Amino acid sequence: MRKLKVEIFVPHRMCSCSLEPIRRKLENIKKEIEDSHSVEIEIKIHSIISERAWILGIKKSMSMTINERVVLEGKMLNRKTIEKALKEEIKKI
Repeated sequence: MRKLKVEIFVPHRMCSCSLEPIRRKLENIKKEIEDSHSVEIEIKIHSIISERAWILGIKKSMSMTINERVVLEGKMLNRKTIEKALKEEIKKI
């Protein structure tokens, strides 16, 4: 089975309680895509101290994750955007 690792970086100013709806949404999308594309998806959500530190961190990283690209492109982190980005990444593996 193919594997896909997704890391999402959320600004620290969002408290952990506001991350719960995002986690639930991601779990639903994850299950649907795993079932339909025969892929195993691992999702990690990280809190970042500031957007500046986050952008500097991205510049240092070898490759950007799906959701880093989604956020950098200024798109909303919604179901449709995440689902589309995941499907695009699955095609690459």
